[in-house]
Amino acid sequence: MLVSRESVLSAAGVGRRQERVQDPATPRRVLVVTLAVALFLLAGTSVAIEVEPLDLRLLGAPAFESFTSRDGLPDGVITTIGVDAEGFAWATSQEGLHRFVGHRWQGVEGDGFGRVHRRMTLDPRGTLWLPTLDAGLLRNDAGVWTRVEQDTPPGPLYKLWEQYPVDSGDGDEGDGDAGGGTVRQWLLTWESGLFFRDGRSGPWTQDADNRTLPAGPLLSIAASEELFGEPRLWIGTGDHGLFFRPLGGTEWRRHDVPGLPTGQIEDVQVGRGERGEELWVSVFGAGLWRWDGERLRGWTRARGELPSDELYAITLVEVSDDSDSVSTAWVASRGGLVRVRGDRAESFDRRHGLPSDQIRNSWLWRGPDGQEVLWVATEGGVARAVLTGEQWRTVTLMGSGALGVFGLHVEPDGFGGERLWVASTRDGLGLWQDGEWRTFGQESGDLPSPSLRMVERIADHDGRAALFAGPLGGELVRIEDGPVFRVVPTPWPKTSVQVVMDVLSRPIDPASEPDGERELWFATQYSGIHRWRKDGWTAFPVGEEGANERTVELLEQVDGEGVSWLWAATTVGLWRFDGSRWTALHGIDGLPERTLLGLNLRAASGGRQVLWIGSSFDGLVRLDVTDPRTPFVLPSDGLPRAIDSTVYSAEHDSKGRVYLCTNVGVQQLTPVSGGGWTERVFDRRDGMVHEECNTNGQLVDEHDRFWTGTLGGLTVFDPAETTRQTSKRLHLIEVRADGVEVDPGAVVLRPGQRELRIESMLQTHQREGETLYRSQLLGVEERAVQWSSEPVRTLAGLPPGSHVLRIEARDFAGVDAEPLELPFRVVPAWWQRRWVQAALVLGALVLLLLAFDFQLRRLRRQKLRLEQMVSERTRELHDANRALRELSYTDSLTGLANRRRLLERLHALAAETPVGGGSGSCALVFIDVDLFKAYNDRLGHPAGDEALRVVARGLVSHAPESALVARYGGEEFACLLPDHELEAAVELAERMRATVDASTVEVPGSDQTERVTISAGVASVALRGESDVHRLLREADQALYRAKRAGRNRVET
Repeated sequence: MLVSRESVLSAAGVGRRQERVQDPATPRRVLVVTLAVALFLLAGTSVAIEVEPLDLRLLGAPAFESFTSRDGLPDGVITTIGVDAEGFAWATSQEGLHRFVGHRWQGVEGDGFGRVHRRMTLDPRGTLWLPTLDAGLLRNDAGVWTRVEQDTPPGPLYKLWEQYPVDSGDGDEGDGDAGGGTVRQWLLTWESGLFFRDGRSGPWTQDADNRTLPAGPLLSIAASEELFGEPRLWIGTGDHGLFFRPLGGTEWRRHDVPGLPTGQIEDVQVGRGERGEELWVSVFGAGLWRWDGERLRGWTRARGELPSDELYAITLVEVSDDSDSVSTAWVASRGGLVRVRGDRAESFDRRHGLPSDQIRNSWLWRGPDGQEVLWVATEGGVARAVLTGEQWRTVTLMGSGALGVFGLHVEPDGFGGERLWVASTRDGLGLWQDGEWRTFGQESGDLPSPSLRMVERIADHDGRAALFAGPLGGELVRIEDGPVFRVVPTPWPKTSVQVVMDVLSRPIDPASEPDGERELWFATQYSGIHRWRKDGWTAFPVGEEGANERTVELLEQVDGEGVSWLWAATTVGLWRFDGSRWTALHGIDGLPERTLLGLNLRAASGGRQVLWIGSSFDGLVRLDVTDPRTPFVLPSDGLPRAIDSTVYSAEHDSKGRVYLCTNVGVQQLTPVSGGGWTERVFDRRDGMVHEECNTNGQLVDEHDRFWTGTLGGLTVFDPAETTRQTSKRLHLIEVRADGVEVDPGAVVLRPGQRELRIESMLQTHQREGETLYRSQLLGVEERAVQWSSEPVRTLAGLPPGSHVLRIEARDFAGVDAEPLELPFRVVPAWWQRRWVQAALVLGALVLLLLAFDFQLRRLRRQKLRLEQMVSERTRELHDANRALRELSYTDSLTGLANRRRLLERLHALAAETPVGGGSGSCALVFIDVDLFKAYNDRLGHPAGDEALRVVARGLVSHAPESALVARYGGEEFACLLPDHELEAAVELAERMRATVDASTVEVPGSDQTERVTISAGVASVALRGESDVHRLLREADQALYRAKRAGRNRVET
């Protein structure tokens, strides 16, 4: 037997629970499941338990967008961030204040704003306050910063905070409200203690109880209403811990809690937890702490919960979870941005898209439509993440230091929820369950290798579910309850490059379903396909002459007659199993006979069955397999072409959407009622952790979420998260007359001023690069200019009089904003006035003939200068485009051309050769570095990179001028030889092989040298059309495989 019956893991994975920290939803979920089980036992009938999907808010990382000096920010530390009442983000640095205007950061002109800024505060009236250590108190009203000179306490200021009276709501009625309450502003200083004032103007008064506060800087302040049964004020000091004073009290007292560190209290905030109010405290050098009056919870680096104990500001966000409302804390640290929800802390850093690991503070902005945006100040720039409506989330960065994630599995956890298994390279197997990650690998003794290619649950021989994993090295691991990992004895060879790629289970006799005996199938990387039944193993080779090529994926099809068929995607095309033997499907028009990557069977109209096939070189192929004996390739029928020649899979959801995972992103195809498709393309700009997908790493779960493993980790797309289709506000950023900024409320273009420049911004807080603008000068232009991404309109040569410029904008979702109209006036010059013009008419008639000739010559000279300027600018643009094109065609490691350059050159040669004209003979050499994977694993990636560079130099040294040498991918190279016959190409390839064989490769970091060899396949075809291009690629590829099978370090044709 393959496994014992006692070791079978149930489909729900119910077993002994591990003790863990619960997220806030866990008790409620357990209660729901308990009640459902009770109903089941009482009723004696089956009860369908609704499975709660994985909470992506806990599991997924936000998609951070970074802004640095490339976007207009200064180099260096961004000390603080804030958002004003109009939604503009402001950042501070030693170089001053900077505002984000959609497509760039704009510095604030003027002096006196200081260089050392602390935390901002936005009051309900819309004023943004900014204390400084060197310029006093600053305030921002309607986008204009001013320095508060009068009655400001002397010395460095640290924080301004507002306290609202109990009877005055939120204090948005001036300085008080109808109930008579008055807002009190508190000002914390660096060395002069605590100050306050009632209202938002007038003199500051030093707090009478300063004598009971310790000397030194005061860093933070907050107020609680319920904790300890009374309202309290809280002060965080720079050296002496946390202090409090009851409302109306006259003395500050130290708050001594056993376990709570004293020292530098960077921030103190009051939030809400499951038991009411909570006090959050960040202690610089001692971690994060939460106190609810009864229980003290701490997070520190020593416990493995924080990336650093050096913490700064806390931002609390109220998160509603059914009937509960709890606080999520975002904490700035010197090791990353920390998010705490419940008792679980997780950190985000540069791997997640932040510009730096050193975080200074954050600010949550809530838009009028409920949109939530988190702004983050770091020591390398500013980051932004949209917290609501995010469709893409980073799930985990497992494998990001190697090749990423290749396998994943989402399943019920047996307690009303779901769990996630992730198979990664180098980082082992991950399990997310009940709000926490667990990892299993070689170091823990659970797996024979830290790298895996597969994790999948299938029905065992007796129909019960079993979970299998495929680690690198060729072993098959069964995962039992606990989890417990058991290596299953298997017959195929165990080598460093061997791996189980896929598993499949099907009934031996379909008529006996669901209780009949089953057989298990296993696809391996280098040992073909294997079948297990109770009577033992059967091996099925895949490839020519008994050679075992890579089998990537297996799929079962039951045809209309109830007959079971198996399909296999391999590196030598599509294979079919008819019940007795495997057969290669070659010779079918349009069906590739080389590397295939993914299979998906879908029902089509008319009872047809269609196999969607992903390939390595030929994009997406759809095969009609209604009759598996006579399959045929379907035409596109309006289906958009794949965005890349490499398609790993075509996953379908319940709404008919199709996800094509490629090397350049994910292409979403959505069927349109009445026929046709719409498409969207996603990449890192949309929140993907990486654009390049991995083999066998995609699935659509029961909730229509699309998951994909990539080179950078695991990412998930949730189509249920939709962007709010609300109109955004259009702002006027600045108006300049001949380069001088003017008041937008009174724009006047005076005589001598020739140009008016108007800049606007649609405030979307995301994907500003996709915003479109257009404008129309009413009464002058018949229609608005074309939509473009340019937010600036320049007007010149305007006639005198009053004008109105109408500006429109449309966001990335296609929603139009309320138009903005800018009135302005053009003052006529003296000569444009009517009486002057009448007098000049007579004189102009006399001078007309003389002036005409002079003017004509001047215009000709001006035209010549303009033509020269246009020519020069055009040449510069062409040079820049040519440089960019060269970069897109070059492999950065070897300096050779890349695969794109090679394929374009090949297609160009085919297009240049006239049909029926000339021989058009063209040779192609495919080269592969022998045993490169083992070389790389043995000596490391730097040594592997050096080996690839040595091989590249060896190939280039023998290539003629007309040849194109390219890195095809990984350890594969190619040499395109136009006008070369086969014999000449073989001779050239042999010289390349000999040169590489004789070369030595230095191992970086040591005195060791190594040697590598190459295998080459040569083909030559007369190029007369596109079909010959595919033939040339196929024949060269097949020749390379023959060279590999013949022993490597050789050339074959």
